Amino acid sequence: MSTRLSSIIIALSMALGTAPAIAQQQQQGLSELAANDFRCFALMGAQRDLLLNRTDVDAEQKAGRLIELNVLTAFYNGRSSQYNANQVSSALQGTTRQLLAMEQAALDAEMQRCTNFYLNVRQSMTEARAQAAQAISGQQQQ
Repeated sequence: MSTRLSSIIIALSMALGTAPAIAQQQQQGLSELAANDFRCFALMGAQRDLLLNRTDVDAEQKAGRLIELNVLTAFYNGRSSQYNANQVSSALQGTTRQLLAMEQAALDAEMQRCTNFYLNVRQSMTEARAQAAQAISGQQQQ
């Protein structure tokens, strides 16, 4: 097996390696990571809804920001969808209470944290895809 292919397999296994841990967390209840996912999902969705109702934002800026919020909401929805319905309902209720109790500065910091996490995951996936493409092109040239 080539070194490139080995590195791709390692990178992909690291990305997929959380699946058993997630299954174990489902049996034990929600982890802090899952709670963060629900918090980010609720926060991004709420920000999207608020932005939809604003009339003081330029239409082009609004459209761009709505696209960003839709992507972020979909990302966190996907991460949250691995949990059963009872866990989701309970987590979203708790998340709503937490968000309602937060000051604006804390909400802004949470939005930034959620966005940064998504950007880090996207960067990792982009790098893994580039490594896979290089390995495939290297295999085809041999």
